[in-house]
Amino acid sequence: MVDNSSLPSEDIQWKIGDLCLCPYSEDGLLYKATIIDISLSSLTCSVSFDDYGNEELSTILTLSFDGTL
Repeated sequence: MVDNSSLPSEDIQWKIGDLCLCPYSEDGLLYKATIIDISLSSLTCSVSFDDYGNEELSTILTLSFDGTL
């Protein structure tokens, strides 16, 4: 889990392989993740949580950028 003080993603052009912070659906907290698939038409992406290995579908607008990644 990481701090919520990261930058919002409105102006970021996300692509497959990018590192990001993504809220986990079970607790809503942000975790380090890697984008593994993107659907621009539905504004969704699949991410793999780096420290846990599980994958999840998320909306692009919920992703955040953290300069420490």
